[in-house]
Amino acid sequence: MSKYALPTTDEMRQLHAADQSSVFQSNFIKLQVDQLLEEVTVDYTAFSSVNATLFALKEAMDAIPAQQVTSEALNLPGLVVRHHHKQVVLPFHPPARLDVVGSYSLRHGTLLDHTLTIDVAIQLPDACFVPKDFTNYRYHDKRSLYLGVLASHLQTATTTSSKSCKPAPWTRLSLVPFAGDASKPILRLHLAPIKKTQVVVQLIPVLSFQCKFPPSKLHPGKSNLRHDPPLDATPVYNNAVLEDMALLSHFRALHAVAAQSESFVQACILVKVWLRQRQPSSSAAASDSVNGFQATMLMLYLIRSGKLSYSTPVDAMVKIWLHFVATTDLTATPLSFPPLKPGQDEEHDENDHGVVVVPTPTGLSAFQQAFDVVFLDPSGRVNVCSRVSKSGWLEIQWLAQQSISILPKATADAFHQVFLQCHSFWARYDEYIWVPVSTTSTTSSTSSRLQTTTDLALPQEVQHVVAKALGDRVHRVRPLGILPTPSSSWLVTESPPTIHKVVLGLGLNPENAHRIVDKGPEADNKADAATFRAFWKSKAELRRFKDGSIVEAVVWDDVPTSQIVSQIVRTILPFHFDQSSVHGDAIVSSNDTWNDDAYSVAPLLRAWATLQSNVRSLDESVLPLKVSDLQLLAPGLRRTSAAPPTPHPLAGTPSS
Repeated sequence: MSKYALPTTDEMRQLHAADQSSVFQSNFIKLQVDQLLEEVTVDYTAFSSVNATLFALKEAMDAIPAQQVTSEALNLPGLVVRHHHKQVVLPFHPPARLDVVGSYSLRHGTLLDHTLTIDVAIQLPDACFVPKDFTNYRYHDKRSLYLGVLASHLQTATTTSSKSCKPAPWTRLSLVPFAGDASKPILRLHLAPIKKTQVVVQLIPVLSFQCKFPPSKLHPGKSNLRHDPPLDATPVYNNAVLEDMALLSHFRALHAVAAQSESFVQACILVKVWLRQRQPSSSAAASDSVNGFQATMLMLYLIRSGKLSYSTPVDAMVKIWLHFVATTDLTATPLSFPPLKPGQDEEHDENDHGVVVVPTPTGLSAFQQAFDVVFLDPSGRVNVCSRVSKSGWLEIQWLAQQSISILPKATADAFHQVFLQCHSFWARYDEYIWVPVSTTSTTSSTSSRLQTTTDLALPQEVQHVVAKALGDRVHRVRPLGILPTPSSSWLVTESPPTIHKVVLGLGLNPENAHRIVDKGPEADNKADAATFRAFWKSKAELRRFKDGSIVEAVVWDDVPTSQIVSQIVRTILPFHFDQSSVHGDAIVSSNDTWNDDAYSVAPLLRAWATLQSNVRSLDESVLPLKVSDLQLLAPGLRRTSAAPPTPHPLAGTPSS
């Protein structure tokens, strides 16, 4: 490059900086960002051999003959077919088209887990469906049957070997839930490792937005499941169908921006690293939190809304993204994409979304009533965050607030804490409670469980009841489903794994956590008193207090102080869940082993208060000067010792 070339955007920003220290901080962060990107970014040229596998995959699927498929003939337990009110038969046809989508195509994948994932969207032909297949799980059933046909033929290809036919490049097949939803599995093909990196191809069934399903029938206020008693609306189920219709359009919108902004691609990589460092282990199902796709769509929203530009530096993009997440409560304020400006998003096909809907206040209100978090896609029809719970978003928001308070320090330690350090779920909360559950033997069918899997619905139901019972004793209650296996994947010949425990992470409020009495409404307030008793059942009682008030109350004076919170959980859950789904007798808390008597300093503090009072009350005949104050020096009583205070060895012994 000529030395007379015009300065770049970064150079101009440095030249115009008012504070030269900001230039140093910016350069220091840029060095750290560049080093991290170099370590986690995929070298796609090293995986060019995967292209031959993708072509072989397309040939294998195109060669599958058209056929009529039933679940009995397929006989694959790993793919659940409900047959809700009607036997489902799939008229199978080869895929209409295959598209490489996701991070592999957008070039913002990471190698944090030493795994390269390649997402392939398989567009299901319109001939497989009839116009009413969006109702009563029929689309879900046909989707599973379609994957079953692909799995059967691709599995056969792995064992076929002859002179005229080479074995397939994939070594084994498995299934994983789509965004944590096991009712919509995706098929994984495991390839031979390349440069010590596991390579996985994920086959994701999708629909065209011009398919036979009318989007207007899938509004969150519509009911598309036949049930007794009837359901007023099935928003979660409706959105699950719509998101398959919109997946390709989402990818094209992201690709249009990624093709014009390298900073956008790199910022998406850093945000995925940030999320990955805060995710639980693979055996813990955090399907109700923000994933990489949703984080990328949020980045796209910031560009579309003008908060970011294509030329914004990557470190600034990440900071703005974190600040937006930290300061935006999507549980209270719905988010939707602004209309496209002229010339914006040139690659976007106006037919991708059908007719784009501009959300109205009434429409947004319908989404808010149906979902905890509302973030509408560019079409205005699909809630990108339909599975994100209120507790999941508030947790991500809390973690983002921590990060933006650290990043301005611009030190190596700050960068390490934000991007490199693993923030374990198990070190995030003050108390953890394990609730054994059963999703297979559950006898009650709530609306949320009917619309999705019990694995997704049950943790949120438990969280809702516990959060209401604990009230201001806690700042937050975060549920997490625990699988019995170390991985969420399963074979097509096995039933999908289901959670067997729900872990509740509790952020305690030290001022109220160990309160003995929970006061309810006054006895004269009949309606509120009835609601209070309906929630607390036999634990509620009418009490008169010293101030003369007569109120409904719940008293916890029969358990040690440190175990009041866990006792509340043990008491309330059996009141609202049947024994077949939540095993209240087996609930365990991380504080159960704490011994209040052994570690209590209350008697010492009472003795200290008595000593203070006695010394201050001494008159001049005893002490010539009046004592104005007394201070403790013992670290145990000042709460600065590593171990709690213990009785002196000579305490209580008779004097000689």
